[in-house]
Amino acid sequence: MQMILIGRPAKFTLVNTTSSDYIRQKFRRKLYIFEEQCELISYLAEKTTVHYKPSEKRTLEYNVKYETFFALRQNVPTLNWLTSKQKETEKNICFMP
Repeated sequence: MQMILIGRPAKFTLVNTTSSDYIRQKFRRKLYIFEEQCELISYLAEKTTVHYKPSEKRTLEYNVKYETFFALRQNVPTLNWLTSKQKETEKNICFMP
């Protein structure tokens, strides 16, 4: 088994060169979703105010990320989480051959 280290700015991924393209894409997709979930914490820490704001006064992006973060706690994907992750995955992931 031969492994290659693929470097990106401040992130590295090990890729098994003997795996099929489908398997590599599958795990890259999982890694991408995991990284997105990890970025929720820093986003929410930056955007959350000290005083409570009703959901009507918050931005739609913030509400979706807020809901997604708390859904991760119970491990229950919300409808917004499922649709936004699927669209982001399809649009933003660029797979390397």
